[in-house]
Parts: sequence; structure tokens; C-alpha cells
Amino acid sequence: MWGVVTYAERVPVSFLDDAVWPYSSLQGVAPELGCMFFVHDGETGLRVQTRQPINLAPGDRVEVSGFVDRSRAVSGLCEAVVHKLGQGEPPVPFRVSAEQIVEANELALYNGVMAEPGDFDGALVTCEATLTEDLRMDNGTRVLKLKKADVSFKATLRGARGAGLPVLRAGSELSLTGIVMLDIWHPNIPSTVTRPQVELLLRSADDVAVLRKPSWWTAPRLLAALAVLMSVIFAGAVWVWLLHRRVRETTSRLAQEMHGRREAALEFAVTLRERSRLAANLHDTLLQTLGGIGFQLAACQKGGASARPQLDVARRMVNHASDELRNSVWTLRSLQAHGQRFGPALEAMIERARGIGDAVVTCRIEGDFEDVSEFVGGNLLL
Repeated sequence: MWGVVTYAERVPVSFLDDAVWPYSSLQGVAPELGCMFFVHDGETGLRVQTRQPINLAPGDRVEVSGFVDRSRAVSGLCEAVVHKLGQGEPPVPFRVSAEQIVEANELALYNGVMAEPGDFDGALVTCEATLTEDLRMDNGTRVLKLKKADVSFKATLRGARGAGLPVLRAGSELSLTGIVMLDIWHPNIPSTVTRPQVELLLRSADDVAVLRKPSWWTAPRLLAALAVLMSVIFAGAVWVWLLHRRVRETTSRLAQEMHGRREAALEFAVTLRERSRLAANLHDTLLQTLGGIGFQLAACQKGGASARPQLDVARRMVNHASDELRNSVWTLRSLQAHGQRFGPALEAMIERARGIGDAVVTCRIEGDFEDVSEFVGGNLLL
């Protein structure tokens, strides 16, 4: 048969009969390299293996003949003889989906007929799929695990060709062009059919095109962002709780201080009122009584000369008691309650003290005492 080469690579030859190869027992001898390639005759594709050390490229026109290879579920040719006829452009790939390939072969296996419009094995096709995993083998081979709808398959770029393919991220939407390789194994029971497995053999890195890159928000990144967000929310909740507790403690302390100040102010007001009442009683009763005694003693003094010394002593005692009582009444009264500030009230108190005894009393006020409250100033003046 003749056809157009769609894929070709040099591979070690597997012999059907070991006796043909006389150096099989030698160590260090390089294996014989043959060629594995696919040809397309316009309708179907075919896999061909040959021992010939021939270099082929996509687009070469060849004529092949050989033995049927039944080592795979889909037959091919082995031990082939290849004649290169010329060179041209490679065929245009069929645009088909992995779902269509699997469904066509699955239906044919179930009904025991040929697949329509064909099994696509060995055909050059273009399909789209989503990348689930990108594997790099030790020999450089790249294996792309793909998924389209409910069909999973893989695409392989063999050997050194895989080094030219950039790293692809899972979730990328890809367009792939390659040779279909079907793996159809079904048990001996006719009523049971195993779903065909599809592998796409890529020719070069140019056969892979990225249609759409995956979202930056992958599952691990979403989990990390969610963890950070939850940490921030938790830290904010703890901070708000601590702030609320601090505000509650501060409010309680201020309430206690305000309550204490109100209690002190009330106690001072009650004390001041009681002192004012006591001072008024002393002035209206005792002081007037002493004044009346003084007047009586003055009248007795006019009665005779013999009583004059005793009367003078009594009058002095009454005058001294009257002065002491007047000072006590003045002390009980709050000067600030009569409209005076703390500074003038202090100066007035010192002025009254200057006439008593031999001590020299001076007063010097530094600073602003205009804002001293009445009950504080009153307690300081006691």
C-alpha cells in the first residue's frame, strides 16, 4: 500500500525470532534501530514497523509492504519494506472530539460491526480537552492527562521532543493535534464491552496550543486565602472582644469615680448645711446671750465702786468668750459658699489670723485656683 507519513520516529527493533539477531548475547552492543511510523491513505491510518534504518518525516510519500502485526487490538504492519516515493505536505488533521472516538468504537464493539465513519486508529486528528495532570518522565517523555466531558485520555510527547514543551498548569484548556492510538481490550463474553482507551501521540511541542489558561484561583490558593481571611476575622473578633472588655472596665471605673464624687459632693453639701445651721443657732442664741450678759455687767459697774474690779474681770471674760465664739462661727461658715473663690477666701482667713498672737503670717498664691470646686476648697479651708 502507499500513503503519506503522518508520524515517524527511530526505535529499537523487536525481532520475532531471536535467532535472526546473532549478537543478542553480547554486552555493550548498541541495539539496532529501525523506524516506527504511521501512514494515511486518505481514509484510514496504519501503524508500520520496519527494520530499515530509514529517516522519515511527516509529509513523505511512501510505499510499504509487510506482515500483519496482531500484537495490538488494532492491526498494523511489521517487518515492513519501505520505499520512499517523494515528499509533500502532511495531511490535514480531522477535527474530532475524544467523545466521538470513544462512542464510535464502543458502539461498534457492542454491535460487533465496523466503526462508522471509522475507528480513527492511526488517524491524524485535532481535539480539545482540559489538562488534569502534566507528567515528566526520566527520559524526557511528557504525558498529558486530559479530560473532555466524561472521557479521560492521555497525550504523549516521546523522548527529547518533550523537553521543548513548556510546563502546563492543570486546568488549562488545550487544543491538541496527534495520532490516535486505540487500546481496545474486551473479555471473551460477547455481552460485556470494555470502554476503549484513547492515547494521542504528539509529533512536537507545536501540536499543543493553550486555548485558555486556568484561573489563578486554584483550589490550594482558595484554601490559603480562606485560611488567611478566617485568621483575620478571628483576630478582629478577639480584638473587638478585648476592646469591648477594656471599654466596659473603663466605664465601670469612671462610673465608680463619678459616684464617689457625687457622694463626696453630697456629703460636703450636707456638712456645709449643718455647719451653717449650727453657726446660725450659735449666733442667734449663745452670742446674743453673752451680749446681754455684757450689757448687764456694764450696768452693774455703775452701781458702786466696790464691785468695779470683779465687774471688770467679768466683762473681760465675757468679751473674750464673745470673740472666741465669733471666730468659731466664722470658721464654721464656708467663705466659698458666700461667692468667694479659694484664693480670696484663704487670704481673708489669714488676714483674720494676723490679729491673734505674735506670729507673723504671710500668704503667696502661685498658679490658677479658679477651677477649685466648692467642696474641695471648703475642706481645705477647715
